[in-house]
Amino acid sequence: LLALSICSCTQRSMPKWFVLKVKLLIIAVAHAITTEDLYPFQTTEDRIIQRGDTLSSKKVDLIIPAKFYDTEYSSLWVNTDGFISFETDSSDVSNDDFPFKEALLAPYMANLDTTHVGAVYYQEHMSSDILSRATADVRRAFPVAAATFTAESVFVVTWYQVEGRSLEGDVATFTFQAILVSNGVDTYAIFLYPQKGMAVLREGARPKSTVFKARAGFNQGNDDRYLEMYPVDSLIDVTRLWKYIALYQLATAPMPTKQKVTLTKSCRTENFASVVSHKMLLQYLLTKVFHSFRNTWNNGEWIFQVGGDGVRRSRDVVPPELVRNVRQAGSIINVQDINLIDMTYVSISNPQTHDYCARDPNACTAENSVCVNHDNGYCCKCQSTTYGNGKVCLVKDEPIRVNGNVTGTVDVRSSDGRINRVSVSNVDFHSYVITNQGRAYTAISDVSPMLGSALQPISAIGDIIGWLFAVTDDSTVNGFQYTGGSLQRRVSLTFSNSDYRFDMRQRFVGVTQMDGENVVVAHTNFVGSLPQIDADAELTMADYTETYVKEAPGRISSSATRSYKVNNVTHTYDVSQTIIYSECQSALSNVPVNLQLEVTGNFLGYNANEEIVRYAMNNRVTSSGTGGGGSQAVHPCDNGNHDCHPNAQCEPRGGLEFSCRCARGFAGDGYVCDDFDECVSRPCAYGALCSNSIGSYSCECPPGQALNEDATECISVETTRDPCETPGLCLGGRCMSLGDTYRCICPDGYYFGQDGCRDLDECRENRHNCAVNAECMNNDGSFACICNPGYNGDGVTCQESKAGLTQCKLEEYYAETDNLFAGTSKFVPQCDENGGFSPVQCDSASRTCYCVGQNGQEIPNTKITTDNPESITADRLECDRFLVNPSRVTTNAAAQLIYAQGMGVNSILLPVTADSSSRTLHSRYGRTAIGVAVDCANQNFYWTDAAGRSIFMAPISDPNSKRSFARTGIRSPEGIAVDFISGNVFWTDSGLDRIQVAKADGSNRAVLVSSGLVNPRGIAVDPFGGKMYWADWNRADPKIMVANMDGTNAEVLIREGLKLPNDITIDQFYRKLCLIDAGTKKIECMNLDGTQRSVMYDISRESGGTQEPFGLAVDGSMLYYTDRRGERVYAINTLNGERFSVVGPVGSHGNMYGISVVHSQCASGYNACSINNGGCAHLCIPIPNGRTCKCPANVPDCVEQ
Repeated sequence: LLALSICSCTQRSMPKWFVLKVKLLIIAVAHAITTEDLYPFQTTEDRIIQRGDTLSSKKVDLIIPAKFYDTEYSSLWVNTDGFISFETDSSDVSNDDFPFKEALLAPYMANLDTTHVGAVYYQEHMSSDILSRATADVRRAFPVAAATFTAESVFVVTWYQVEGRSLEGDVATFTFQAILVSNGVDTYAIFLYPQKGMAVLREGARPKSTVFKARAGFNQGNDDRYLEMYPVDSLIDVTRLWKYIALYQLATAPMPTKQKVTLTKSCRTENFASVVSHKMLLQYLLTKVFHSFRNTWNNGEWIFQVGGDGVRRSRDVVPPELVRNVRQAGSIINVQDINLIDMTYVSISNPQTHDYCARDPNACTAENSVCVNHDNGYCCKCQSTTYGNGKVCLVKDEPIRVNGNVTGTVDVRSSDGRINRVSVSNVDFHSYVITNQGRAYTAISDVSPMLGSALQPISAIGDIIGWLFAVTDDSTVNGFQYTGGSLQRRVSLTFSNSDYRFDMRQRFVGVTQMDGENVVVAHTNFVGSLPQIDADAELTMADYTETYVKEAPGRISSSATRSYKVNNVTHTYDVSQTIIYSECQSALSNVPVNLQLEVTGNFLGYNANEEIVRYAMNNRVTSSGTGGGGSQAVHPCDNGNHDCHPNAQCEPRGGLEFSCRCARGFAGDGYVCDDFDECVSRPCAYGALCSNSIGSYSCECPPGQALNEDATECISVETTRDPCETPGLCLGGRCMSLGDTYRCICPDGYYFGQDGCRDLDECRENRHNCAVNAECMNNDGSFACICNPGYNGDGVTCQESKAGLTQCKLEEYYAETDNLFAGTSKFVPQCDENGGFSPVQCDSASRTCYCVGQNGQEIPNTKITTDNPESITADRLECDRFLVNPSRVTTNAAAQLIYAQGMGVNSILLPVTADSSSRTLHSRYGRTAIGVAVDCANQNFYWTDAAGRSIFMAPISDPNSKRSFARTGIRSPEGIAVDFISGNVFWTDSGLDRIQVAKADGSNRAVLVSSGLVNPRGIAVDPFGGKMYWADWNRADPKIMVANMDGTNAEVLIREGLKLPNDITIDQFYRKLCLIDAGTKKIECMNLDGTQRSVMYDISRESGGTQEPFGLAVDGSMLYYTDRRGERVYAINTLNGERFSVVGPVGSHGNMYGISVVHSQCASGYNACSINNGGCAHLCIPIPNGRTCKCPANVPDCVEQ
């Protein structure tokens, strides 16, 4: 009806485009989400948060983990106040602003209450109907990226008729949903706001206020990455949402009253407020904002990818593909920035409705702020004697300080290529601005000389202060007038003709009072690589002008090229920045979009004595770029020409004047500063001991006490009795205390058994370095190597005696001699024509025959019984396939560790010591290396790439010669293992839930296991026993599985006591299976059949439970594991208790995953596939007592046997 009334207006008073647009809008109306469209809730399986205000659910363990930004989460918490958190305690964040310190997503974060009405339901659904719906919703929003996506978990949270209050206390109810859809690799978030579900007032209620304060969006948690979906000031603010009432909305929605709506000839509504009741108007506005603004074709529906490949690539949550053309860069998105329909707005002409300031008694209550009406609401404006954004107003011409902290890491590279990583952590950031001159001084303290010198050219650290408080004219504004001192800033620098770069993020959190002065508070973080600058180098930077462009409401950006000189040598870099803030859009509508910041009188310097890096500059904002101001004399505080005490700070005043103020921890007039004893004022917690030092002090609790949770007093703590005080625990060994438990450390050459330290048989365990032509003789606590008959040497190196007999002939001679003269019945070996051992040895006494190796030793599982030994030949026993190629068991590679980190693979030489370091083997942008494995025979290493859905291989000696091993038929490859005897590679795929195998060159692929897998990860193979093992970290049923290497006879090996088994490995020398569990924080080892299981190392004892162990490698008494998020490799000696850790190579970043050992000598042994591929045409896979000829998937007419 309204649309018809509009069209009946006088056409002369209505432009043609206006009528056409209305018609198009009516056609383009999308489906609106209703309560019937919500995902199922209130089911019998749903869990409910207890009634109350600002409450959180208990920890919710997810069956399928959720990916959120760069992190995988296996649990979460649901909060009454309209958000889901991945942190344990986030109950107090609902009144804060983005970004938060916690990782969370919020469909509608506000002070919500279920004490009287409403409830919060949550449940992880696995039913096929809900999974199918979620899959369809995701694919509809992401038709390309999610074309093959299939949901495996749908976590639904429903806030149903929960109460919220306006700023004046008006009560309304809210119904909305947040849905997390995941397949373990990619995660999507769906927010649903049903029509007539948001801000429903009680019957007959007349609201006093129209403002409901809330937040919505996504927050990464630890590096300022976030997306705020709605206006920061007020998610729902009626006084600022008149413009959102669209003609098509009113035309297609049921009228709130039966009264006729009339339009004047100018097509304006008359008496709109009297036509629409307060309650219905408020409900209209609140409902329309949510169900009319969306990023899909359904009003009230929002879908984002919040974890997975797309998020990793963009470093941001990803909107649907249909609206990426309007997705704006930066951290904040207003709802009007993602509107799929060009809307026409109704203006309200009744003069009574224009006095928005009068309608809101709490409008603009800040000091020196006044309220100004606009067509669509009101804005706050500073009085003429002050300046600011209306929310914060400062007195003109008064100096201002900026205080804060700085944390960052920079790789400083010298001219000869050496890289030194230097950091600062939470050091002081100080700025002082003479506002009437636009002169800004900035300093960072406690910076080492190498880093401080390198930071000098980075004027971007200080020029933000200059922009905030620059001198302006009548047509321009500075940064503080835009932001009020609250903003987010991202800066990126790239240096010309080099790979140097510098990235910085700053957060300015507003103005506070310190010692009676207004102080802006700022936090700075940076990371990068910079060239080294000598301490005595002369550095200058010329004046420059930079254009600041207001791209959208609340977003300003700039890009420029800057140059500086070091000893008269010019260097340049490109700098780009984005500034995000909250603004009242109508307040500065007359300000030009492009403003220029003129920066003159640059001073850049570092004082090594004070360890302070300084920046100073004059700043003026103009609209034409022709403002005044030229180069000015360098201030004494900048060039050091002042007489302040070394323990004082020089502070600029007007002109070239300055004053001196003693630094914190010192007392005096600034010209003389003496240390004072802070302990006199008792600054420490109650009961703590205070120790004074020069310029500082320290606090420490007495022995046997520790600070309480509030850090207000020292309290007694229970001290556990040292278990090693018990006599007789470690017979023959040393007791090492591990908190409330212990470990027995035996001397070298011994291990701890049930009856104390026992001799370690290095010969039997193959832990010796004897030559191939030598015999290992075990001694008590040691071993000896003795060359075989016919060879000379020290046992480690044995050379054949020129005049001697072969080994077989010597053994034949000795046996025959003893049998003839001593009356023994020793076995007489059979030698071939060259004097070597015949491949078949037959014993007529026992009527048995068996195959032997080149050293005459019996090959296991080859012995047969026969009545006619003379008829048994090598061909009959197929002995050729058991002969060992010496190249398969020897290696010239240096012993080292290879591990996956971030985008590539790194290595550490063994043994690991306090001085060990890592080097990069291979790295490529956009990759995520997970599992690593080594082919000891061919000296190749393999790694899985989860991001690229591929597997790669490369020679250990030449990592740059990497090539693809497998790139198709893979979704999420994780664990990988190599059978170096048979030449096969095995891997797990947690996306396809499969275990696959291929030859060492990537050919002849086959699927071994495709059922019974939930979350397969680590995998290990025993090529000598024909068994393979894998970890399944299914949270509902974590276990270690074992099967024949061809995939048959799969069964559970161990299940009890597991939580999150990430990785497993086999020590081929000791024949032990070991696992690492991220849930129990323990490393356990056992026999290959699962018996004699024991804890080898409790990670939580050393780390306090903060580590997230992932990859594991074992080599005898040495344990090696990776800390996924801590980015360290740990080496543990279980014999002497030594513990070392190594970080990644300089410049490397990212989570650490799999790890493997490169041995200097391979474990020796045999299996049925050792020689001639076991007689198989394609894949030969060893199994206990034999082998299976496996058919690849792409080979027709192949018969498995």
